[in-house]
Amino acid sequence: MRTLRYGIPIIFATTLAVMPAQVLANTVVSLSCADAGACYAVITQGRDIPNGVFTLSNLTSATAVQEVFCQRYASDQHVTVTDLWLTTPPDPNGPEYQSLNFQSEWIETGITTGKFQGHATPVPLSFFWARNWWQSGQYNYEERILSGTPSTFVNYTMKIQWSSSGTWAVYRNGNAQVTGIQSQRSPGSHQGLTAGAEMSTSADFNSGEVKQLSDVQSGTTLNGWTGYVYRAAVYDISQNNDHLTYQTQC
Repeated sequence: MRTLRYGIPIIFATTLAVMPAQVLANTVVSLSCADAGACYAVITQGRDIPNGVFTLSNLTSATAVQEVFCQRYASDQHVTVTDLWLTTPPDPNGPEYQSLNFQSEWIETGITTGKFQGHATPVPLSFFWARNWWQSGQYNYEERILSGTPSTFVNYTMKIQWSSSGTWAVYRNGNAQVTGIQSQRSPGSHQGLTAGAEMSTSADFNSGEVKQLSDVQSGTTLNGWTGYVYRAAVYDISQNNDHLTYQTQC
C-alpha cells in the first residue's frame, strides 16, 4: 500500500547474483520486513524484479478475489492491508522513469484497517482505493475510504480497469466504486501486477487470501499469475498461480 513499490527493487539490486536466471512460475522469494519497509506476502505478474523492470504491455484490467480472515494492527501508527495493485505506464517526465525505475505510478484497491491518510484515528476494517502518480513536477500519493463495510470470511471481487472513455476505474463485485481516474497514463509498456498482504511490522496480524487472479492484456484475458511470490518470514503461505493464502497468528 505504501512501500512495496520502493523496497523490493532496492534490495534486489544488491542480490541479483543469487537470483534465478529466469522467472519460474510462483517461485517463492524471502523478503524481510526490514528490507521491504513493511511485511509483505504477495503474488506478482509481470514484475521482473531481478532485472528491475515491469514487463507487461497494454494491461487494461486486473481482477482478484479478496477474502480477509483477520486484520489487526498493533499500534495506532500501523496498518494492515489486503490489496490489488496495478502499475500504470510511467510518465517519461518523472525522474524514476529516467533512471529506468518504473514503479512509482499505480492504482490499488482492497481492504484495510489502521492508520489512514486524512484520518486522525485508525480506521476500522474498510474498503479503500489509492493511487500514486506524477503531476506538477512531483510524485503524488492519495488514498480514500470507499463506501460499505467489509466482513471477514467473505469473498469480494476487486477489479481495476481501463474504460472506453479513456480513464481508469475501480470496481467491487461488479459495481463501480471510483470512475474517471485521469491521473494515470493509458495502458502501454512497463506495467505489472501485485496482489496480497501488507502490514507495518511483524507485530501486526494479517491473514487472508487472494484468488481467481486474472488480467487482460492487449484484449486477451489471462487466468492465473506466474510471477514471483514474495514472502516475509512472519507469514505462513500456500500458493499456486491462481491463489495466495497468507496467515499470521491472529
